[in-house]
Amino acid sequence: TATGGGKVAARVTGSAPYATSILLYNLDGLNVGLVMGDGVGGAGGPMFSIDGSKIIYTKDVSGFESADGRQLDSRLFLFDVASQNSAEVSGLKPDGTNDFDARFSPDGAFIIFTNSNNDGISARNIYKIALATQIRTQVFEDAQMIDWK
Repeated sequence: TATGGGKVAARVTGSAPYATSILLYNLDGLNVGLVMGDGVGGAGGPMFSIDGSKIIYTKDVSGFESADGRQLDSRLFLFDVASQNSAEVSGLKPDGTNDFDARFSPDGAFIIFTNSNNDGISARNIYKIALATQIRTQVFEDAQMIDWK
């Protein structure tokens, strides 16, 4: 769950690992929008930008589903609260990897996130991506559980 601009974004999960939606609520609990509906593939996030105008989240676009919830191609998506539209911002994500745990930089110009091989056992690395260019740069090797203040 994330809050921004008087709104709350909540990831709602069902009984299956892939039964996931991201919903947008007013602080009074009134549902005011759908960031990402339940479909094929798992999702993560969401996190608001500093001004509350955008939400970053992750979504597996591979179409693969298994009982253990494994993801094969999780990518970064940016949701614009005003227009209610999402766009992928993963840049040149290497094939066979997943992006997850995304956070905005304090100035909103970058996103920092974790990337790892989709095998579930490989080392995790921290990257940042410039929103203006979608160029990704490795920041830390063999690291995870990031935040940017």
